[in-house]
Amino acid sequence: DIAHFYTNSLFALDDHIGITQYWDDKSTQLSLENRVKLAPVVVLAYLNQAKAQESYELAKLGKEQALELGLPELVTINTAIANTFNQPPDINNTITELSFACESYPERWVICNLLANTLFSEQRFTEAANVLENILEKKPNHTLLVVKLADSYVRAEDTENAELYVYALLKKYPKQPYVNLLAATLELKKENFNSALNYINSAMNSGLTSPQAKLIASLVNYQLGSNEQAMNHLRSLKSSFPDNPLVTKLYIAIQLRL
Repeated sequence: DIAHFYTNSLFALDDHIGITQYWDDKSTQLSLENRVKLAPVVVLAYLNQAKAQESYELAKLGKEQALELGLPELVTINTAIANTFNQPPDINNTITELSFACESYPERWVICNLLANTLFSEQRFTEAANVLENILEKKPNHTLLVVKLADSYVRAEDTENAELYVYALLKKYPKQPYVNLLAATLELKKENFNSALNYINSAMNSGLTSPQAKLIASLVNYQLGSNEQAMNHLRSLKSSFPDNPLVTKLYIAIQLRL
């Protein structure tokens, strides 16, 4: 349903705050079954915001309600997350429990998708890609999963697989901003700076203004000697991330050129 698709889409995009805000605003308007279906996604969104108590309470409630409704896969997933609080909260314990749930219910792809996104959030990109590949064997036309898989390969610096998926996505969605960002990242790594510039400009002209996009835009313009443009993209990053070593290093390098 729409609520389930929407929250899973937000999770795929790492918008954990958006998920919990949606839950706070809309959960009371949903049926019990829909609340139980959304609970695992919201639980992990809380956990990614270091809101351990909220995560535990909702996982425990989700388990109880899933038992009431007779939904065994949701009993497993909520139990898995709740069990991680038997010791000091640790995302790695959550990953272990989610892996068990994914293996127990491989046909319930959303559970495995939660595992993939959790691995991704912990920068375990190759493992995330492996889980996503398995999901896509059963759901080959799920575009958001393909984008996440491409992103995982880009971040894992698996250039061969990254190119396979990114450029296939570009053929289908040439104006999609995030796909263009991934293409720009690949071209930057290959030192194809003019090509990277075209892709990042396409992404930003389509409204993508994330920190990742601004950093790639700054790096590309710096490599091409467009120092004013590079600095324009970097200023807000320097303000938002004053202690980030890459941002600081690039900021100083551009200042020395101006």
